Amino acid sequence: MKVIATNSYGDSFISEPGSNDGIEFVPDPPMNLQNDPAITSDSVVGINWSDGPSDGDAPIIDYRILYD
Repeated sequence: MKVIATNSYGDSFISEPGSNDGIEFVPDPPMNLQNDPAITSDSVVGINWSDGPSDGDAPIIDYRILYD
């Protein structure tokens, strides 16, 4: 799974563990994606992540989770 953070300036890059690349005003991608076994079941996937180092000078307003 990968996560994209969104603020009023646009979308972050798609997250990769340990990545903190970014573009001015666009938020950094979330980091440290992990499964949350307390939530995960046969029909639900629970994930946790840490915010990227920069929100691009605007609050994060959305996260989109991508699944291949």
